[in-house]
Amino acid sequence: MEANGYSQKRLAAKTGVAQRSISNLLRPDSGVSPTLDTMERLSDHFGIPTWQLMLPGQTIGMLQTQDLGRVIANYARADDQGREFVNRVAEREATYNPGGSGDGTPPKTGTE
Repeated sequence: MEANGYSQKRLAAKTGVAQRSISNLLRPDSGVSPTLDTMERLSDHFGIPTWQLMLPGQTIGMLQTQDLGRVIANYARADDQGREFVNRVAEREATYNPGGSGDGTPPKTGTE
């Protein structure tokens, strides 16, 4: 988070979200679910739709590029054949690159 120019404390001050809530969000294993108000405050701050902020494994930078929104909009406009093609590609990506970032880089093996 600090690599993006934000500390948890600074983000808490700018959004009105408790620093502990931000810490819990950054640790999915915390077992604490955020409130809708928390998610809305953070998504408003970053200028992204709330539902996108809830997607696992996405960086704020990736979400702010609007690429994800364009992909979803194009998928929604595609005919059945186009959607089926996208689904097949996504399934193959998940099969051949499990745990990968989706950007073509291999997943971390723990030996790096």
